[in-house]
Amino acid sequence: MEQREQRQAGGSLGLAVLTAAATRAANDGSSPAALAAGYDRVFLIAAGLALAIAAASLLLPRHRSTATD
Repeated sequence: MEQREQRQAGGSLGLAVLTAAATRAANDGSSPAALAAGYDRVFLIAAGLALAIAAASLLLPRHRSTATD
């Protein structure tokens, strides 16, 4: 699987998980207030994931390019 395909699959899976979380948080209601509560929860989950990924990226070793002249 190429990197491009992996990103596509990862994005699709992430979107599916966040959509399921929004539906679950809305308690299967279709009122605007229930949907807003569901999406509020999803934005908090996405923000938490983004912070966790940012923190993890700081722990990764830096890639140093070696110039060969």
